[in-house]
Amino acid sequence: MKKLITAGIALGLFGTVSLAQAQEATAAEQLQAATEITSQWVEARSSISKEINQWRVNKELIQQKIDFYKNELEGLQEEIDRYVEEAEKGKGKRAEYSNQIEELNRAQKVVLGILPKYESQVKELAKYFPAPLSNSASKLAESIPSNPENTRMSVGARLAVIVGILNEVDRFNRDVTTNQEVRTIGDKQIQVEVMYLGFAQAFYADSEGTIAGIGTPAKGGWKWEAKDEMAPQILRAIQVAQGKIKPAEFVELPLQMTNIKNGSR
Repeated sequence: MKKLITAGIALGLFGTVSLAQAQEATAAEQLQAATEITSQWVEARSSISKEINQWRVNKELIQQKIDFYKNELEGLQEEIDRYVEEAEKGKGKRAEYSNQIEELNRAQKVVLGILPKYESQVKELAKYFPAPLSNSASKLAESIPSNPENTRMSVGARLAVIVGILNEVDRFNRDVTTNQEVRTIGDKQIQVEVMYLGFAQAFYADSEGTIAGIGTPAKGGWKWEAKDEMAPQILRAIQVAQGKIKPAEFVELPLQMTNIKNGSR
């Protein structure tokens, strides 16, 4: 009987211990599960926080790109508006230039029509050029086309040649020009000083004041007439023109007018 009671007590105690162990095991499992759930929750919160932060960064970058492209579009629109405005102005300019080109073409036709006449007259005038003027204008005169109907020179270039020669002629005709030249006196070649009063007349004298003469325009070369009796005063007049005698003084010289007739007129 005692053995049965003892066995029953032992069984009761074993059952109690087993129950307690089971309860402890369940609590541990629950604690572990709770820990795992908590860890997962913390991890999820951290991941959500990272995603939110990344989203904010991406949003800021996207907004910056949007602002950049917006500014670019506004700048491009301004450029387009400016080009459109310039294009509108360009239409007016093109019309204006077109009118100017038409006017220039008409003027060129007029110049082209009269240019051969002036070229012929300048060629004829060049035959009367004295040595100093011929030296300065000969290159220009040589560039005048021999055949106006068959030349590669542009109208502008041909006109520039004519204007250049006439400028040289005008400059020479307004000034008193002195020049050293060689005159044939008898059978001798004598170096003399020559003074040109434009195209009106010229005087020459040797350095000794013993030989002198007067020159007048002539086709193919000026005509020279000996005036040895006037050598001292002609030489003095030349020296005044050269600035060798100061102060300047009046020297009386004979003058005569020569009418140059241009056969092309």
